Amino acid sequence: MELPKGLVLAKPIAQESYDESVIYDLEKYDQLVITRKRDGWKILVHFDRNGEPRLYTNGLNEIDSRLDHIKSELKKLSFPPNTLVVGEGIVDVDGNDDLTKVISIFQSNLERSLQLQEVYGKINLMLFGAVSCGPDETFHSLGRSFLAVFRAKSVIEHRKLRYVSLAPILRCSFDQAKKIVVGKGWEGLVLYDKNYGLVYRLDGRSPKRPRGCYK
Repeated sequence: MELPKGLVLAKPIAQESYDESVIYDLEKYDQLVITRKRDGWKILVHFDRNGEPRLYTNGLNEIDSRLDHIKSELKKLSFPPNTLVVGEGIVDVDGNDDLTKVISIFQSNLERSLQLQEVYGKINLMLFGAVSCGPDETFHSLGRSFLAVFRAKSVIEHRKLRYVSLAPILRCSFDQAKKIVVGKGWEGLVLYDKNYGLVYRLDGRSPKRPRGCYK
């Protein structure tokens, strides 16, 4: 089964489109999850009926063998068949993201892409969401909990994976997290309500940006 060509995942609500009081309310009631935003290339991973990972760009084009090093590590995570995992392909340079290098690797042909990864370092995949597809292999009954991906944390740590990681959760207050972003020069934060579920459409149109996920 391939991903439906009309599948589009919702984007977080942009900073200028919400009041920060929403975030403080989530924090007050212990419903806030704070993660670091990375600057890279969105990658969708579909574990097919046999549990084999197939990687796609956000435009639903299947990615060739330039990311085989990531595929081999994803297999070790043993996600159930018919699971969709969402992540960001990044090149980390001294703790900072180099989007220019990522773009060069993805937009070059296969041979050139592999050569660039020898120079720049291989693409890493940071996972930040997961949903389960229906038992009939349709996308009409996706699971709701984006936190499912974080249940793989112990497996990733135990197996000491090199190229696959999870979005780091900041164990601090929202105000402290904002100071960290400025101090370290990060791209920003992605903020979740613990009850947030990935939102999508199957008709190729962009879903309305949902409550519960903010950047």
